[in-house]
Amino acid sequence: MGNRPERTVYRLTDDGRREFFLRMNNLLSTPGGEHGGFSAAMSFIAHLDPHSAAETLRLRAVALEGRIARLAAEAEPAEQHVQRVSLLESEHLLTVSRAELDWIRGVIADLRCRPCRSISVTSRSAPGGGRPGRGPRRSGRCL
Repeated sequence: MGNRPERTVYRLTDDGRREFFLRMNNLLSTPGGEHGGFSAAMSFIAHLDPHSAAETLRLRAVALEGRIARLAAEAEPAEQHVQRVSLLESEHLLTVSRAELDWIRGVIADLRCRPCRSISVTSRSAPGGGRPGRGPRRSGRCL
């Protein structure tokens, strides 16, 4: 039709697939200072086997537990000598880390009760043919 160029179709290479899973495992297992990468990785978590996704998130939970313990240990002596306003950044990080840990634990529980199935990286629909992105899941409901 018209003067349009011929359509180019791309496909995922074996190297690209390996890199995808490597980055996904990295982004999901390691808490970082900003959550852009983690949030992006969570949007693709359906492409991982539920058991390996749960295990990868368990690694993140362990790292968060360590961060929470460290932050709490650092905050306790400071609270006796410094006004709270000077500790708000640390207090925020501790609160957000605790909330993330609780949420991660719920997601892990949901992944573990999900029937063992994986979704092809080339899949265009959600599990069961449904629409992706139907809102957040709550703990106690299988994904």
